[in-house]
Amino acid sequence: MNRVWNIVVDNAENVYVADRNLYRATRWPPNITVGVTQGVIISTGVGIWGIAFDQHGNLYTALFDTHIVYRNNVTVIAGRYNISGNSSTQLNSPRGIFFDNSSSSLFVCDSLNYRIQKFQMNSTVGVTVAGGNGPGSASNQLDQPH
Repeated sequence: MNRVWNIVVDNAENVYVADRNLYRATRWPPNITVGVTQGVIISTGVGIWGIAFDQHGNLYTALFDTHIVYRNNVTVIAGRYNISGNSSTQLNSPRGIFFDNSSSSLFVCDSLNYRIQKFQMNSTVGVTVAGGNGPGSASNQLDQPH
């Protein structure tokens, strides 16, 4: 592994590791010390910064350098590939992500837009739920959320 950025555990107690500098996510089953590569190894120099699962077992990955979040390493569900921006359909360097099963929503730390975006299931339009007013320490600001 090289620069682990995030980990998540699924319902079967598999540990998933975002191995940023090796451009992959690995799955570590319970009681196993050798990982099994999960999904596509991204060979374009793009590291995975955030990983999450929904209640259906779909894997979400945040790709900081290409400004997108993938579902199952196939479908772009947030952002536009290689285009950063600050509209409700764009991201600028996403990092941490979290899927809230109770609301079927994906939360994305949109780090260089200094905001947290909420995406409803099957929607590519995000809603700012925190920050979005530049970097800072005021109550309506965040500074590169992770």
